[in-house]
Amino acid sequence: MIQPPNNALVQVKQPENAAVNRTSALANPTVQIKKAHNDIIFRAVVDLDGNYVAACSGDRHISIWNVYGDCENELMVKSNLAAVLDIAWNVTQDSLITASADKSVAILDTSTGEWEQSFFGHKAQVNSVFPLLRTPNQIASASDDGTAKIWDTRTDQCIRSLNMTYPLTSVVVLEDGVTLLAGGLDNCIHMWDVRNLVKMETLKGHKDSITSLALSKDSRFVVSNAMDHTLKLWDVKPFSEGDRCIRTFTGHIHGPEKLMLRCSISDDMQYILSGSSDNCAHIWSLSSGKHLLKLPGHHGPVTSAMMHPKEPIVVSSSADRSIILGELS
Repeated sequence: MIQPPNNALVQVKQPENAAVNRTSALANPTVQIKKAHNDIIFRAVVDLDGNYVAACSGDRHISIWNVYGDCENELMVKSNLAAVLDIAWNVTQDSLITASADKSVAILDTSTGEWEQSFFGHKAQVNSVFPLLRTPNQIASASDDGTAKIWDTRTDQCIRSLNMTYPLTSVVVLEDGVTLLAGGLDNCIHMWDVRNLVKMETLKGHKDSITSLALSKDSRFVVSNAMDHTLKLWDVKPFSEGDRCIRTFTGHIHGPEKLMLRCSISDDMQYILSGSSDNCAHIWSLSSGKHLLKLPGHHGPVTSAMMHPKEPIVVSSSADRSIILGELS
């Protein structure tokens, strides 16, 4: 465990109108953790209780910050050899799962700051990790080597490997633990039955590479983000009939940086959020598709955006090395 960057700065922005009605327990309506890392932050994720936000970065570190109070740094840990490209809270919420450019998946104990386990088997950088919801001893990963893998934390072994033609950027697994969805550079989402290693369906509609997938809390929907400057909402219920693409969302942009911009679905399933190369976080209505908000504040592409699980707070990360927690009125 090491200390946060010496130049890390928590900046709070006072409301212009002191009498404004507050809607969250944040210290101020907008809190920015400036220079939280020394390189691009690829993703920031809040734990299920809403008390901590974890981030991963090109500087090869993982950090954890308090959401409330002065947003103090709780943990800053260096990974092994390369940038940490993705991060997720484990189902038990006592550890973080990481995906790295060193081709590994790893688990970090957040109470001690020690690396618990590492999993090797991918032949190229790992872009995405996802904890299986009903089987907390299993983790899914997706890699530039064109495979999605399932790992068993009890044995440190890969127990399933799904081979696809193109590099994969994102993976999710439905709550049933059976259906895996992976997206990547072929513009498609591939649905697999992980029990039988059989591809169930290919979801087509995007016209450029998919950068991320996000699963709804009830496991009925997936939203995809792509470099064609669209997000799409898909019905992923088993045996669903008809066109699985329910709605297309526009308003954000993917820039020449070709970053893996991350999207999310709020736990109450009212909103879809995404990062964007216009330095803003974007919010849409899930039910209507209406573009609701474009939230400024960052000084570089916004790499991820998500809603706090309990309060109207948007948490975003950026290439400007900062994290912003912003209250919605």
